[in-house]
Amino acid sequence: MPCRVGLTTNPDARKRYWESQVHGLTEWRILGTYNNQADAQAHETRSASRNGCYAHAGGPSVSGP
Repeated sequence: MPCRVGLTTNPDARKRYWESQVHGLTEWRILGTYNNQADAQAHETRSASRNGCYAHAGGPSVSGP
């Protein structure tokens, strides 16, 4: 089954978006929270690689956890 790993500062809105795009979305989960984008990006890259998931590294810079 395809999987995707990504970053967001608004998990509720992002989940609603993906539920509208993917019929039968399952296993949505928050893998961690980070104080900066660099740490979050490093975790996204590791997790996607380890699990064979799609990830789109390098989104816009944002602040906040």
